[in-house]
Amino acid sequence: METSMGAPTFLSRPEPHNIPEGDTIVLSCTADGMPMPSMRWLKDGKELNSHDRFEISPAKGPTHWITVKNVRPEDSGKYSCIAENSKGTAWCAVNVKISPEGSDIPQQIMSAPMFTAKPKSCRVAATTDCLLRCAVRGVPQPRLTWYKNGASIEGHSGKYLADSKGHGIHTLKILDVDRQDAGAYSVIAESAAGEASCSCTVEPVVSFGNPNEPQKIAKKSVCVTAGKTARLTLEVNGSPLPEVTWYKNGKKIYQGKRFAIIEQGNNFSLKILRICKEDEGIYECCAINKAGIGRAVVDLTVKEQEVFRPVKSSRLVVVDEGKDAFLAVDVVDAKFEVIWSKDGEDVEQDDSLP
Repeated sequence: METSMGAPTFLSRPEPHNIPEGDTIVLSCTADGMPMPSMRWLKDGKELNSHDRFEISPAKGPTHWITVKNVRPEDSGKYSCIAENSKGTAWCAVNVKISPEGSDIPQQIMSAPMFTAKPKSCRVAATTDCLLRCAVRGVPQPRLTWYKNGASIEGHSGKYLADSKGHGIHTLKILDVDRQDAGAYSVIAESAAGEASCSCTVEPVVSFGNPNEPQKIAKKSVCVTAGKTARLTLEVNGSPLPEVTWYKNGKKIYQGKRFAIIEQGNNFSLKILRICKEDEGIYECCAINKAGIGRAVVDLTVKEQEVFRPVKSSRLVVVDEGKDAFLAVDVVDAKFEVIWSKDGEDVEQDDSLP
């Protein structure tokens, strides 16, 4: 059975703090993703661990927190939470200010950034453009930075177009989407009052073109015995060499413990280890380049593993030394190959074996 995989996304984020020296602060956040993401905390870019006044929650469940007791002015700074799994990375950050003992905490005349609309995760047809949109408010006006899998997209002007539409509305356009554009996209809004972040995922998918122009579909059937390895291999041609994606019953297949996606020149293979009955279904190989799209469909069935059952059960044979010994067994089906072994080693025919 296949599992829907996804890069981490934050369901809740820590709030900014401005508190007096000696108090206790608790920062918490909740992240979702499949596989369940691991989480870690940083202060001003340096990773934190539980020690002395700092206590980090155990890595159980989607919600993680850090507690700082008896805070000091040097605890002021930017605290970040990073969520990671095999599909990507997401992070959020918040500013913490500790006022020295005896000082007055100034009245808040600024407001930290807050997203009023967040970009939505999407599946986008390959070779088309993808538009991510968000809205943010705050005083002073926040500055926005976009990231892909935790790395800033600045310096990639030929691929990304970031724009501000006014009234706090911001967009990121990903041009000519291909499979390298898959991943987690996050946006961070920063100002002197604090910062906020949010994220989404982008998954390029194959577009099946104009319905008035049916695609040619190559279809074949494959039957594999349970427990064996299935290898579905197709030769794909095109210029430029197409990008290939595998699907089972319409769901994208990702590289995993039992699924291996192999590319060797023009040959593209899907390898399924220890195949079982649940792996039966319709497998599609979708190839796309700027010139068009091609599909190949494989109907995979799994048959139960055949078991060798001799008609006659094993019995003890006693023979005098120097005499011939005759061992026989009846097999229910002639298609089985019979191999004899002695003490675990195969017996090869020679002059002593007629």
